Amino acid sequence: MLQLLTDKPPHFVEQVIDCIDYYQFTRVAQISQYFKCSEKKLYRTFLAYYDLGPKEYLQLLQFRKCLWHMTLQPKLSLDEIAFQNNYFDTPHLGRAFQHFTQQRPTSLRTQLVSVDGQVLITSLD
Repeated sequence: MLQLLTDKPPHFVEQVIDCIDYYQFTRVAQISQYFKCSEKKLYRTFLAYYDLGPKEYLQLLQFRKCLWHMTLQPKLSLDEIAFQNNYFDTPHLGRAFQHFTQQRPTSLRTQLVSVDGQVLITSLD
């Protein structure tokens, strides 16, 4: 019974994720202000159910949007992709790619494929 309770995230976390998607929140402070709770509560709740904090979750969403833009609009420059996805500049985008894939955006770009709106990476050699 206890396992069943911990497998499903609480209603609060579901609401937070829905609001992140709907309002396009990009900072933890925006989320905590919207829900009138502390950033610490958000961190503990995310960590308990997703094994990552809300900041890391937002960074992951931001990175996934970059992959999506790179796949669906392959002619966009890295500067344009960085700007559209709220990165400060192209080097910040490059650091995100290094963090998540250990590759540069230019080398990974050729390996991206879109299947039914989902972005796939063909190889991470």
